[in-house]
Amino acid sequence: MTVSVLTNSVVIVFDKLAINNTFPQNTTFTLFVENLMVIFGLLPLLYVRNKNFYQQITSNTKSFLLLGILNAVSTILAFSALGGGSVGLVATILKTQVLFVLLFSYIVFKDKPKLETLIGSVVMIAGVVLIKIGL
Repeated sequence: MTVSVLTNSVVIVFDKLAINNTFPQNTTFTLFVENLMVIFGLLPLLYVRNKNFYQQITSNTKSFLLLGILNAVSTILAFSALGGGSVGLVATILKTQVLFVLLFSYIVFKDKPKLETLIGSVVMIAGVVLIKIGL
């Protein structure tokens, strides 16, 4: 998880750099090119690890379509925010997605978070509030 957070912190800086260097600045085009690079980069790995992945995708078309639409909307909105805002502020706000995961997992699965998770969530909310008010 720590490596994931560190990697994402570096990637978001490169995302902002890519958005700033497209002419005219277009967050959707940048996202499209980035997704194409990820798809074509990971497709051979997927094929090597699971040769019948195409059958699994076609047998779950409705679920994959719904997840794809949700992911597309969320990443388009995130890139739009990144294109128009400060990297530090946008990255901080994007990290609050963990709070929504906790909330929805509680509502849907009745999953009760641990005390340390609640404390971490309060710290995250406090950090976002402090950044927003400028302290």
